[in-house]
Amino acid sequence: MERSNSNDKHHRSKNDKGDIVQVRYLSKTQNDPLTKFLVRGMATYEGEQWFKVRKIASPAFHNHKLKDMFPSIYWSCNEMTSKWKILVSTRNHNPSSHHELDVWPYIQTFTADVISRTAFGSSYEDGRKIFELLRQQIKLFNEVTQFSYIPGWRFLPTATNKRMRSNYNETRALIKEIINKK
Repeated sequence: MERSNSNDKHHRSKNDKGDIVQVRYLSKTQNDPLTKFLVRGMATYEGEQWFKVRKIASPAFHNHKLKDMFPSIYWSCNEMTSKWKILVSTRNHNPSSHHELDVWPYIQTFTADVISRTAFGSSYEDGRKIFELLRQQIKLFNEVTQFSYIPGWRFLPTATNKRMRSNYNETRALIKEIINKK
């Protein structure tokens, strides 16, 4: 018999066949309030809100939907490898020599491009500002976490706190703009 934790929560729902099923999940630990400027979404939701959003998002990851995403992923991958080929060929004209290439920035761009193409039907170039703002948010968040345990620090009008709020609002506006275009 399974033991039930006091943090366990239960939810009753109907599956595709109409059968009533019971879903059990653990409560998440409370995060720093500043994380709302960095992360919002299914990963931070709990209870009914999590269940509702997961139910909405789940069809996007069905087999036929993923198959439809392959051309976009292929296109993004082709662009990335083309850039690598050009970069390597311009560094040294000897094809048999070995080259070292820092691929991390290209992988970041590739990931952002795939997300842009598959989720919003646009290229990375259209969403570049959003991804730049998210990178800034991560850096600012790392700076702010040093002071997050001082009560009320997040309410002080410091330059970093103001910038985080501004980035958050700008990111939301840009995402809404892309959604409205679609």
